[in-house]
Amino acid sequence: MIKTNNAGGNFSIGIDIGGTKMFGCLFDDNTQSPVESRLAATAHAEGGQAVLCQAAEMAGSLKAAAPGAVDLIGVALPELVNNGGQPASAWNFDWRDLDIAEAFAGTPVHIESDVRAAAYAECRQSELAGADPLLYVTWSTGIASTLVIGGCPYKGANGYALNFAGSDLVTACEKCGSLTPFNLELWAGGRLLGKRFSAARGHSNLSARDLMDAAATDATASKIVNDAISSVASYIGQLINILDPAALVIGGGIGTRTEVFEQLQVLIRQYIWAISARDLPVHRSNLDGRAAAMGAVMLAGQQSRTQG
Repeated sequence: MIKTNNAGGNFSIGIDIGGTKMFGCLFDDNTQSPVESRLAATAHAEGGQAVLCQAAEMAGSLKAAAPGAVDLIGVALPELVNNGGQPASAWNFDWRDLDIAEAFAGTPVHIESDVRAAAYAECRQSELAGADPLLYVTWSTGIASTLVIGGCPYKGANGYALNFAGSDLVTACEKCGSLTPFNLELWAGGRLLGKRFSAARGHSNLSARDLMDAAATDATASKIVNDAISSVASYIGQLINILDPAALVIGGGIGTRTEVFEQLQVLIRQYIWAISARDLPVHRSNLDGRAAAMGAVMLAGQQSRTQG
């Protein structure tokens, strides 16, 4: 726990609800420093209402620990969030028809997509502040991206400019002429990697972390991981070709693992079509898993100031 000198001052709470883990953090509004945090497994299998109650309980625990008033709560979801700040998909759990404001007991709440929140926090870091536009890619339970232009995450017309891996692409077999759909998130997303490793080993509950930990000594695990890295690298290369960013940041529990990041950093470049762009700076997220929670708080504050 990090203590601050803001005793009696104002605080905010950021909650990052991932597909497998939920991270909550109490932030000092004056310094944006973390004061206290909570970590729990996301109860996604129990449905959206259970996850909402879990998030509200975590916020309540952090609020009770605050040495001053809590002004607002920022929540980062692993879902589409529209430009009105409303959840708009249910890949991991469904919050679309739930009373979110009531669950958080009157404290103002701002909902944001997790990848957009993380990208916003990353672009505020000193070493990345001059990179414009900045492309942020997260690889964890899911795979998503955000382009940050002039310090602002680009949302798109509806708020959906983040999904580059969750839809099918169709490939054709030149010899047989058949068409085959391929979905990167269903191939390399963390939950699916765990399922593939479980099937290969005859287990029912191995995780992506189990897979990654085994890859150094297990040939089957190593092939699954390397195939996933190659696929993700090719998609990121195509994103770079389309968006032409000044720098790339890779986040997420899988993407920031040292062995994964080091391979991605090399492989991505071979899929960048413009030779002069292959020296693109590639950074690993340096916020230690706090990026989405921090960004959600920062964006909540920005919204509050705009509305005020």
